[in-house]
Amino acid sequence: PQGINFVNLNVNKDEEIHNLQDMIRKFPIDVIINNAGIFKDEKFGEIKRSDMFKMFDTHAVAPLIIAQTFFDNLLKGKNKLIILITGRMGSFFNCTGGG
Repeated sequence: PQGINFVNLNVNKDEEIHNLQDMIRKFPIDVIINNAGIFKDEKFGEIKRSDMFKMFDTHAVAPLIIAQTFFDNLLKGKNKLIILITGRMGSFFNCTGGG
């Protein structure tokens, strides 16, 4: 659609975030949609701390980093919205898979 730009970005890589920031530094952003998610399906007793930190980084830390990195662009925009999208893997009440 006209006026909409989709950007694929590895939200866990600061270098990619800063490269995008450099590319769009002067442009307004009306809406940021954070739709990143990862899930490591491991059984209880096999869960690794490093995998949990990767999930926490992607689902909690990265949206905060994205928001603060592009905040000035957002202030120049019209709608000034940050939208966070998750799926069932982020739900405590609608988790029908796993244990």
